[in-house]
Amino acid sequence: MSRRQFANLSIAQLEKLFDEKRDKPEALKSILAELGHRTVPRAHDLKRRVTQALSVGKYDSSTTRILKPLTPEDCRFAAEYFLKGQEDWTLAERAKGATLARHLVGLASLMEKRLSRSEG
Repeated sequence: MSRRQFANLSIAQLEKLFDEKRDKPEALKSILAELGHRTVPRAHDLKRRVTQALSVGKYDSSTTRILKPLTPEDCRFAAEYFLKGQEDWTLAERAKGATLARHLVGLASLMEKRLSRSEG
């Protein structure tokens, strides 16, 4: 069982941490993991913001590439989030989340196959 790194932080503190670390994917994933244990409306809003920040990536003005390429691990992490769903999601939203999760797992598998072929 993994330790809850931010269990002792309030939602306000998590929001501040998000604002400070919004360009650090590993920090955002840790915040998102903690928010999975929270049920208050502000936590749901922050989950949405963290998920959006993870999906967008960071703009790097030194290059024309805006989004960082997804890794198989990123796809599986996102799939787990969408498969789990959220308490306030409707049945239709849960169904869409499950469908998206299946596509993300398939994409991760395809990426892993292609990576193993290019390495071997």
